Amino acid sequence: MRFTRRKYNSSRLSSQEKRKNKSRRIQKNMKGGGLNELREKYKILTIPEGTILYRSSPDICNQYGTPELISKNIMECGDTGKKGVYFGNSNGAILALAISLEYDKLLEIGVFKTTRDLEVSNGKYSFQYLKPERYYNENETPKFGEYVETLPEENVAHFDPNILPLKKSKKLLNYGSNVAPLLPEKLEEKLYESGSGEVFLTEKELPSIEFVKRYKYNPEKIKMPRDLLKYMKRNNYPFDLDKYIEDEIIIEVECV
Repeated sequence: MRFTRRKYNSSRLSSQEKRKNKSRRIQKNMKGGGLNELREKYKILTIPEGTILYRSSPDICNQYGTPELISKNIMECGDTGKKGVYFGNSNGAILALAISLEYDKLLEIGVFKTTRDLEVSNGKYSFQYLKPERYYNENETPKFGEYVETLPEENVAHFDPNILPLKKSKKLLNYGSNVAPLLPEKLEEKLYESGSGEVFLTEKELPSIEFVKRYKYNPEKIKMPRDLLKYMKRNNYPFDLDKYIEDEIIIEVECV
């Protein structure tokens, strides 16, 4: 599955800083054609039927084991005001694994698949192109400082390729956060090029998500998040699940 991605920025910004500045970076690149040109920037991608998705959770089976349970666990995105559920795409299993490092707690990994083709917009903030007059002036400059409530028709699914896995940090970095990039810089670019990213799905798409299986960390090998971090470092941060399964770092556990 191929996605159109914005040009990779190789400057060494932390992941948290990239996330917080993403909206402004998008807006800075949109000068030149007025609001009509912004409307034309709204692009749709298709996630094919059968695509594998991942999500981490303390209790995969009881929270995401059926389409009905998935829909009941819809949450509001603090960045966009949209309501839905985030997944790592089929190239982004490491994003789901790294959540345990970011929150410093071993979580279960759920594997899901799409049961039909899903249409999603290209970019986390792409919903702003639907009604750009609400977010931008006529000269395409953003209306900074103004709170704009997300409308129901703006609550659309999206794919966001600009996501990096994080880990807990002892230092307070970037706006007081205590997380830092997980990957060495050379692997960050490799991850971007792989097509990894987050898929945000709303109540419209979630009934077409099917739970496949869940994995837990093998307690004989991974007792704490720092054990997972050590394994990743020793093995050059594997991106997909195959290596973790082969080395019995994660083990499949059926839902009861």
